[in-house]
Amino acid sequence: NGEVERIIGTVQDITKQVQTNEQLKKQATLLNNVSDAVIETDASYVVRFWNNAAEKMYGWTAEEAIGQPLSSLIPVTYLKEKREEVATKFLKDDIWNGEIIQKNKAGVEMYVLSSVTILKDGHGEMTGSIGVNRDISDRKQAELSLQDSEEKFSKSFHKNPTAMMVADFQTKTILETNKAYLDLVGYNLEEIVRIPGKLGHGIKAANDTE
Repeated sequence: NGEVERIIGTVQDITKQVQTNEQLKKQATLLNNVSDAVIETDASYVVRFWNNAAEKMYGWTAEEAIGQPLSSLIPVTYLKEKREEVATKFLKDDIWNGEIIQKNKAGVEMYVLSSVTILKDGHGEMTGSIGVNRDISDRKQAELSLQDSEEKFSKSFHKNPTAMMVADFQTKTILETNKAYLDLVGYNLEEIVRIPGKLGHGIKAANDTE
């Protein structure tokens, strides 16, 4: 007659699941508060985690990034290796570290120090990857500026018609000379450079064999 006679139900212990979810929440909170961009993908490199630092660094919000192929969000240029070489090494070693150039949402290029690790299940199968990226553009630009300055100094130093040298006066060691200096004193580079005590040697006489 449609009246309730009894109730049948099931009970499932979900303690471990709740504990796991709480642990995942704690981990996500920690990752959201680190200063480096942390990005997690699935095995097809589709984004499934994008922390606050990644939002600031790349300009994409987590809502925009999650579910998208990583390659469509962040174009990458490898500086020292080809893309195929990086992929092969990554799958072989389960990890890759290096400097790369990436573009943010606005298309601005950044020098990035990247570290990517493969995630695996209990059977050793790849389930995804997690990458930690740091914007090193300021440091890289400083290095490039210093390198450019050193190259300009080196060219000016070695091509200068005036005799020039760089020396350590404490050890009386000539560290570097230009051609004009060698022509002036009559020594070869190997005879006076990086040899303690050679600073102060005068012009070599024609019959000097020392």
